[in-house]
Amino acid sequence: MQIIFNENKNNELLIKQFLVVMFYGFSADNNLTKIQDRKQYFSKANQKIGGTILFSFQTEDYSLERIFEINKANDQIRLTNNSSSEEVVLKNKNQPGFDLFQISESEFSDEVFQAKLPTNNQEFSILSSKIDSDLLDYVSSSQQIQNRLEKAHNNLFLEHTNKGYIQELLAKKNNLIAELEDSIEKDKQIAYLNREIFE
Repeated sequence: MQIIFNENKNNELLIKQFLVVMFYGFSADNNLTKIQDRKQYFSKANQKIGGTILFSFQTEDYSLERIFEINKANDQIRLTNNSSSEEVVLKNKNQPGFDLFQISESEFSDEVFQAKLPTNNQEFSILSSKIDSDLLDYVSSSQQIQNRLEKAHNNLFLEHTNKGYIQELLAKKNNLIAELEDSIEKDKQIAYLNREIFE
């Protein structure tokens, strides 16, 4: 869940568009921005467009820099973990939001929450109710994530059935160790025979 406070309600769509484009790029399936052709956003001089966004995720601070070119293949994207000053390697450079948050563009759009900073108790109460409701949804989704993690763990490491992926790797490792020990033993025997012959 992302919470953005802005003073002008008319800016909400603009802010949301900026977030989606920064994390997921210009795409035909971006229903929020309805961007079909990125060229319409460039000046006649074809100057570069881009921006930088600073954000926190899972107790880490990040900065995401994007420069958009007319051709998507030439886009420049840099995601930096500001806590460690290290660049984050992205599998999908065009959609850093998918790599980082592990959610799709549409899921991200649905989860972005914006509100005007409350100025009185009534507005604060309404905002608190909205946040509490979103937190309940988050707790529910976190349980689903936990269930998926347990399922993945079972697929990797099934102690009782010996069919897990890690079990398979351990078995291969043990076989290789056994083959190595056999080879060492044979080499020792050959070395002993050679010594016997030359003595």
